[in-house]
Amino acid sequence: MIRSNLEEKRDIKDDDDWCLMMAEQLSALNSATAQSLERSLHLPAVSHSPPSCSLDCEPLVDPNVAVDALAVRLEPRRKRSKYITNSCSECRQKKRKCSNVRPCAMCIVAGTSAQCLAESDTSTLYAQICDPKETWFQSVEDQEISLESLRHACLQVGVNITIVRALWELGLSASTLFRAFKILPLDLKTSMDEGIDRVKHIMSDKSKVLPDYKAVLCRQHAYGRLSNYGQNLPSDDVGLAVAKQERGVVEEFERVACNEYWGHGRWLSVEINRENLLSKRLKLGDEIAELLGYHHTEILCRHSNRDMPLQVSEYEILVTVISLLCQAFHREVTWYWRMMRRARGGSEGGVTHLKCTLHKMFDDQGRQYGYTITFDVTSLEEYEQFKNRYLPPGMRANPSDKSRDEQMTEESLMYLRKSRTAGAEKLSYLARLVRRWTTEGIMP
Repeated sequence: MIRSNLEEKRDIKDDDDWCLMMAEQLSALNSATAQSLERSLHLPAVSHSPPSCSLDCEPLVDPNVAVDALAVRLEPRRKRSKYITNSCSECRQKKRKCSNVRPCAMCIVAGTSAQCLAESDTSTLYAQICDPKETWFQSVEDQEISLESLRHACLQVGVNITIVRALWELGLSASTLFRAFKILPLDLKTSMDEGIDRVKHIMSDKSKVLPDYKAVLCRQHAYGRLSNYGQNLPSDDVGLAVAKQERGVVEEFERVACNEYWGHGRWLSVEINRENLLSKRLKLGDEIAELLGYHHTEILCRHSNRDMPLQVSEYEILVTVISLLCQAFHREVTWYWRMMRRARGGSEGGVTHLKCTLHKMFDDQGRQYGYTITFDVTSLEEYEQFKNRYLPPGMRANPSDKSRDEQMTEESLMYLRKSRTAGAEKLSYLARLVRRWTTEGIMP
């Protein structure tokens, strides 16, 4: 518009005439804008004609009335959120937005949950150790606060809380899991989210679910626990279900969480509160310390601080999550690990191949009251056979003779993402497996 007016100025020789013409155009534009504003605010009409030269003329509209009408019809200004006065020292030092709970979401992401929790006078620890091989989880209120912080942290990072919670409850650091899972390819992350939504939808829409228990299921599904209704699962032993009715849930858990029941001490059991599906206590077998290379007390202390070391590769953790997802409707879930065992005294230990089995426990009404994970030492061939199910056909090979450090490095998700050929093909194949299970129900 200005450029065209400048061209018009070249045709007008008198500068005063050009100024008058521009003033008339601006006046017409202002008049049209004012009329549009009046129609939108329904203000009294105001004349936009040029003022008269008379000195005793009066305004057609009282300006105070127009201002009052405009102030009434405008929406109030949105208030900013309140400042957090008791933010943790880590957030104050790094100028982060604290969530005002202990531990806060930012400290969970950064891996400083222990420091954030230590400076609080009111919040309790993650767990209370009452026995060298047994620990009790925190109260219901404190667990709900911790889960809410974990949910906010997952939203900030962009990771589904269902992928994190099961491993987080077993003592792994959430920040370690975030660093691994937040760099997943978009197709794999989308397929896993779709699979998780499908599992939650089927679990919560079962016709046999009790009305009160259905609300608990939906609430815990939002916090990442994929718990099913036991009566909808295929029963393996009818006599065992009858025996559970005669015994109490606590007695049944004590009967299962022992070496005599499994025939060895390589197990860990978690008792779950049936009323809210929150964890109550953790028990360890006698041989679990020798298997992991830590003393029982150190394992419980690391578990209470969410500081368990990651002794398997990130790729195997991802395969474990996919196995738990695809077998969510089964009473037993099996996967395999190549564990880098630490020897006593801090020296480097060997490599152990384990067959891990998750056993879910339900009461007579179908409510889950716990689960047990057993670890059985297996052969390298059996481990490779399970691993090949999640590898592309062209990459299934014989056991590798690489060192443990090379295997851990090559199976980190960062290495797989940077590898444009083999690593990208592995992750893409996992996405296709999950998508095929979600749409067609075909197990990997």
